[in-house]
Amino acid sequence: MKSKKVLLTVCWLTLVIIAHSCRKEDPPTIPVVESVIITDITQTTAIGGGQIVTDGGKPVTKRGVCWGVTNQPTINDNKTTDGTGDGSFVSSITGLAPGVLYYVRAYATNGVGTGYGDPVSFKTNPVVQAEITTTIISDITTNSAKSGGTIVSNGGGEITTCGVCWSLNHEPKTTDAKTTDALSGNTFTSNLSNLEYFKTYYVRAYATNSAGTVYGNEREFTTAAAPPTVTTSEVTNKSYRSATVGGEVTADGGRPVTDKGICYATHTNPKFNENNKTVGNGLGAFTVDLAGLEPNTVYHVRAYAATAADTAYGSDIEFKTLELSVSQVTTKKAEYNGGDGYIAEVTTGGEVISDGGSHVIERGICWSLNQSPTVSDKHTSDGSGLGDFTSIIYPFDLLVPAIYYVRAYARNNFGISYGNEVSVAVYHNVLIGEVNVNNITGTSAMLSVMAGPVETVRFELINKASGSVTSIFAYGGSPFSYSD
Repeated sequence: MKSKKVLLTVCWLTLVIIAHSCRKEDPPTIPVVESVIITDITQTTAIGGGQIVTDGGKPVTKRGVCWGVTNQPTINDNKTTDGTGDGSFVSSITGLAPGVLYYVRAYATNGVGTGYGDPVSFKTNPVVQAEITTTIISDITTNSAKSGGTIVSNGGGEITTCGVCWSLNHEPKTTDAKTTDALSGNTFTSNLSNLEYFKTYYVRAYATNSAGTVYGNEREFTTAAAPPTVTTSEVTNKSYRSATVGGEVTADGGRPVTDKGICYATHTNPKFNENNKTVGNGLGAFTVDLAGLEPNTVYHVRAYAATAADTAYGSDIEFKTLELSVSQVTTKKAEYNGGDGYIAEVTTGGEVISDGGSHVIERGICWSLNQSPTVSDKHTSDGSGLGDFTSIIYPFDLLVPAIYYVRAYARNNFGISYGNEVSVAVYHNVLIGEVNVNNITGTSAMLSVMAGPVETVRFELINKASGSVTSIFAYGGSPFSYSD
C-alpha cells in the first residue's frame, strides 16, 4: 500500500515538471508603484515619495513623484527624479504656491513604459503676515533722520513693499508719510525727509505680502532745533565815535532766545564774544547805540540771537565812522539895535552843528569892515561845545556910520571853522527936525533937515501905494536930492 502512494506522488511531480517545462514565459510590463502620504508641508514645499512593488520584468531606470493641480498628474507636469531600481524612495517637492491643493503620484519607468501610483492630495500652508522690526533712529537733523527695518519672517510669501512710515501721532500707518525701500537680504534702510524742526515723531517699519501689511515696533525721536532767524538793520546816526544799529529776531528755531544783540569788529563777520552789546532775549526788533568807536574807521556789525541749541547771525553790514575835522557852525542874522542919541549894540550869534569829532573849545563871532572877517579881527568868545549861542557887539567896539561883516566861528583841536557871512549897517540914531522937501519934480526932490552936527543922516522913504520903505544915507550933514 505504501509503495503505491509513493508511486502516485512521483507520477504527479513528473507531470508538473513536464507541464511547467512546456509553458511559455510571461512578457515584461510597466512597473507597479505605490504613492506614499505627503508630509512636512509648508507654503512652498512638501515631502513625498513611493514604493516600487514590481519592476514589471525590466529594470527601473527612473523613479520619483509628479504633481499638479489636477488629480492625475504625469511626468509631463512637475516631477522629481529620485534614482533607479527597486525599493522605496523619498522625494522633495518644491516650488509650490501657498494655500493651493495639489495632487501627487509616484512614478517608475522601465523599458516598457511608466507606471503611476494612486494620487494623493495635500494643500500647502497659506501665506501669513510677515514679521518685521523697526531700526533705531539715527542721523537726526532739523529736518531729516535715518531708520529702516528687518524682516524677521516673510510669512511664507514674497515681500512686495517695505519701508517706514512716520507721523506726529502714535501708530503711524502707510497712509501717513512713508518711504518705499529696497530689501538687501532681510533688511532695508530708510531716509526720512521734509521733517519739521524740533518736533517729536513716531516711526514704524512696515512690510507687505499677499496676506497684507504688518508694522514693526514703534520708535520715537525729536528733530534737532533749528538756529534762530535774525536780521541786521541798517546803520544810522553814524558819527565820529558812535553809531546806531539793530536787528530783529523773527523765529526762535524751537528753543527760547536767551540772548540777542549786536556784535561788532573791524573785520568781517564778528561773533558775539567780540564787542557784543546784549539787549535782552526773546523775539522782536531791537536797536543798539554803539559808542567808543575810533574815528575814520571801517567797522562790521551783525545782529545775533542765541538759544540753548545754537547762535545765529544776521548779515554782515559795513560802515565807516566820520573822519575827524574842524567843526561846523552857522551864523545868525545880525541886528542893529539903535538907541536915542547914542549907538546901541549889534545882536548876532551862531550855532555849532557839528564838533568835527573833537570837542569845541571856543566859539563866538568875529567882525570887520572888510568881508570874510576872522578871529584875527575883533571877536567874541561865547562858551564852548555844540549848540546855539548869542553874541553881542557893544558900541565901543564899533565905528559909525559903517557896514560891518560878521561871521560865527568855532574852534576844536583840528582848527577853526567859520559860518556864513552876514552884514549889518550901524549909525548914530538922533532926533532930527522937520524934513524939508524942495525942488519937487516928477521923479526927484530935494531933502533937508536941521539935525545938528552929525556925520550921517538916514532918511526912510515910505511908498504910500505899496508900503515899501527905502533907506537913504546922507553924509556930512549937507542937503541932497533923491530921484526914483
